[in-house]
Amino acid sequence: MARSFGSTVNKMIKETAKAQRAAERSRNAAIREQERVLRLQRQYEREKERTIKRSIREQKALYIEGRKEETNDYNEEILYRLNEFKSIISETLIVDDKISFESIRRMNIQLM
Repeated sequence: MARSFGSTVNKMIKETAKAQRAAERSRNAAIREQERVLRLQRQYEREKERTIKRSIREQKALYIEGRKEETNDYNEEILYRLNEFKSIISETLIVDDKISFESIRRMNIQLM
């Protein structure tokens, strides 16, 4: 009987130790899972930041490209107008468009 009581106690001790080890494994697994979730959250946040930064860079690049195109359009318009002025000046230099103040004075005298 003493032997049977001792073996029962030993079985209980072994079962308790086994249950404690299982509980410890379960806690460790839960901790690892929690750490994994936190890592994934941090990874998600980093990726989200990268995406936002990439989007901002792309928007800046598009803005700069748009401004360059606008500048090119303005430059073309300026060159066009400059060429118009040059042609007006060159055509005006060909024409003798002298004004005689004497003839204007005579016209004013006659009108009076």
